[in-house]
Amino acid sequence: MDVREFTVHFPEASAAQANRWAAEFREVLLDASPEIQATQVREHPDTMDWGTVVQVVASSAVLVQAIKSLEAWLLKRRDVSVEPSDGQRSLKMNGLSSEEAKAQAKAFFQTIKPNK
Repeated sequence: MDVREFTVHFPEASAAQANRWAAEFREVLLDASPEIQATQVREHPDTMDWGTVVQVVASSAVLVQAIKSLEAWLLKRRDVSVEPSDGQRSLKMNGLSSEEAKAQAKAFFQTIKPNK
């Protein structure tokens, strides 16, 4: 089975805001599909927070659900800057219209190579 992994950062947020947004976005992903693994992790291991980054593992079959979840979440939080990354590439997204969010998310996630 093809598995895709990526993280979502909140680069312009304070640690407290990033914690809240990471928790909220993680819940959105988990509600979207039971096949999506979403974990809130610390960006820096020496910090005392719950985690400001969401680490996502999804099969190719449910990646579309993860993309739609990100699009929907961004539409509710237009003021939030998010940065999905696959470890090699990242894309900073904020203040996007519905169509822009869909196009950018789709283009970015299509470039993520599967882990076999």
